[in-house]
Amino acid sequence: MNLFHNPFFIIGVSTRDSKQSIVDACDAKSLTVDSGLCTRSRAILTQPRNRLSAELAWLPGYSPVGAKVLVEKIQKEPAAFLSSLDGIAPLPRCNALVTFLEHHKPNTESQITGLLIDVAQSFERIDYPKLMAAINEDRQIAKIPAVQDVENIKQEMQARREYMVGTMKNCLNNIKDPDRVLTEIVAKTTSEGKQHPPMLVEELTDKYQIEVQKYLDQLVGQIRSVMERIQEQPKQSFEYQMPTLYKYLKTWDQIAQPIQIIHQSKGMDDPHSKKLAQDLRGLAVEIANSDEMYSEAKQIIKIIAEVFKKLPQFAEKVSEDLAKLDDIIKRKPQSKGVEDQSMADCFLDIEFGTIFKKRLTISPAVIRFNKAQIPPNEVTKLRWGEAVIKRSISFIPIGTTHSFFISIGDNKSLMYIRPSERNLYNMIVDRLWKVVCGRMLEEALTSLSIGKKLVYGDAVVEQSGMVLKKYTLSGWDPFFCKWADLFIENVADGFVVQSKTEDATSITVFYSDTDNAHILECVIRLFCEGSSHHQKLRESALFGSSDFNNEEKKDVLQNTEMIKKGKIVALLGNNIVMVSCPKCKDTMKVSLKIASKESKIVCANCSQQFYLPK
Repeated sequence: MNLFHNPFFIIGVSTRDSKQSIVDACDAKSLTVDSGLCTRSRAILTQPRNRLSAELAWLPGYSPVGAKVLVEKIQKEPAAFLSSLDGIAPLPRCNALVTFLEHHKPNTESQITGLLIDVAQSFERIDYPKLMAAINEDRQIAKIPAVQDVENIKQEMQARREYMVGTMKNCLNNIKDPDRVLTEIVAKTTSEGKQHPPMLVEELTDKYQIEVQKYLDQLVGQIRSVMERIQEQPKQSFEYQMPTLYKYLKTWDQIAQPIQIIHQSKGMDDPHSKKLAQDLRGLAVEIANSDEMYSEAKQIIKIIAEVFKKLPQFAEKVSEDLAKLDDIIKRKPQSKGVEDQSMADCFLDIEFGTIFKKRLTISPAVIRFNKAQIPPNEVTKLRWGEAVIKRSISFIPIGTTHSFFISIGDNKSLMYIRPSERNLYNMIVDRLWKVVCGRMLEEALTSLSIGKKLVYGDAVVEQSGMVLKKYTLSGWDPFFCKWADLFIENVADGFVVQSKTEDATSITVFYSDTDNAHILECVIRLFCEGSSHHQKLRESALFGSSDFNNEEKKDVLQNTEMIKKGKIVALLGNNIVMVSCPKCKDTMKVSLKIASKESKIVCANCSQQFYLPK
């Protein structure tokens, strides 16, 4: 209860009035105030055991006149009350301040901070023996039995303390940023975590933690989701995900700081904060050790040092991490230069078109075409290719037209790009392989390694082989073939996968009709063809082999046009053969005396380079 709800105020008596005076005052007051309320107030003040709670919620030690003046100031002259607090005993000061907070409901952050600190520090200064002496002095005048044991006062003060903490919490709820105000209160009353907090501040923070814990748990879930995305694709997603991670952590920091400072003042780390900090440090260690992303790991450690600076037992470990990372970064200037160049090779920012200009930007953080944009790690659909149109008049060839297309999409939108020149087309495809396709190929191989099936249009790929179509009398039926029984070759705008052992068993995939057809082609070639790179990548993806190093993997990914082979369509004798170009299907004569097996051929029609088959 506050002073205005106290039985002494309701009936209008002092702590020195006798039982008879209280009864008489109650009878007179019942004419203007609710009689039931007066009766309950009289019962509290005339029973020694019940009376103690009212005395502790009043102004013990104050004279009747002084108490009346102070209550009137709180009610009618709040500014005068706040300027006349000097010299008031601790408990009366607490009761008066709590009454002011409840009655006037201040909403200025600086004023609330000062008042709550005043209440908490005044409560700490309460001297219970002196308090009991002041109460018994008034009781003696009123001829009320004295309080015999100071423990009775201490027990009664527990309920009083809970009431004060509740009032302080309600006061914080009246302002926009209670977390920031509470942090300031905790910091000032503990000297930034260097000394034990006042009892009311500690209990206020406990109540605050109960209220915000649900929101903190939601934030932790969001933070861990971002961390998982970074762990899955650190090099592709780090730059894009870090602003989100930092935003979530700063929000966490603002809410959790008072809790952290309270634990720090006791020489402990807040367990929830410590667990989150350890997991973040684990992420930094992982990307540093596994991916050699030392600068990125340092960014995470710096954020940990900023957000979790109130964890004294964790701070020393963070300082050691920063020192080690600084040392590694200083010792690898050449490596850093290579990394920077590699990052620069992933960027593209161009305009094309004559009248209506279109702008395309590709980076590890975003792919943007005009007003549409998609993060690279959210791309799920890719197509690109070249259409070749041969023109003729009266069956006489007059030229060939080449057009290019590229489409990029996620689950919600699709960008359709039509480069006008081959060089521009090749530049865009090159950046897509570096920014998007590496991740998509990795995901495909990982899915196969855990037994999942991949579906690309009509093509179904499994870990041990893929499903083709076999022609029978009843039509085309699915037919499963193992990798060792398959071979792949390119056709116009796509590729064909055929069985080596089964006749009329194949499947054709066109780049223009099938999403991610190039990723599928890369996967099939990795498993079908017997090069050392393919074998090592297959073992690395499916069996955890570490023999396939990053340079070899990079070499495979950057060579987006896998080695294509022409097709011998006729033997003309004298070591002369007719060879079909895998791209435009034009044929040409080749002398085996000049061009040995597996030598490189250049198509005279479309300039496609390919190898002469064995």
